[in-house]
Amino acid sequence: MKKREHFLHVHMMPYFLGIMLLLLAWFQLGWTYPAEPEYVQVKVQAGDTVWHIASDVAEENMDVRDVVSSILKVNHLSGTDDIYPGQVLQVPKWKD
Repeated sequence: MKKREHFLHVHMMPYFLGIMLLLLAWFQLGWTYPAEPEYVQVKVQAGDTVWHIASDVAEENMDVRDVVSSILKVNHLSGTDDIYPGQVLQVPKWKD
């Protein structure tokens, strides 16, 4: 009987190690991706542009073009000229 138990332990070890590696990879993925930004509502004022709004919320190390793209995407806009005064936009908030 002990020989059979040893046989099971030896043959189950690769499965155990595989599961452990998958769990490690799963948790590691959460550490490598930046957190999603929160979104705040911004009411468009006369003279506002998507670029101006994006510049206000972008951090120093960010490319404003990426923030513009994010604003366009989350608000389902096809271009930067699709905004008008009084419109409420969802804008990513990285800064406090």
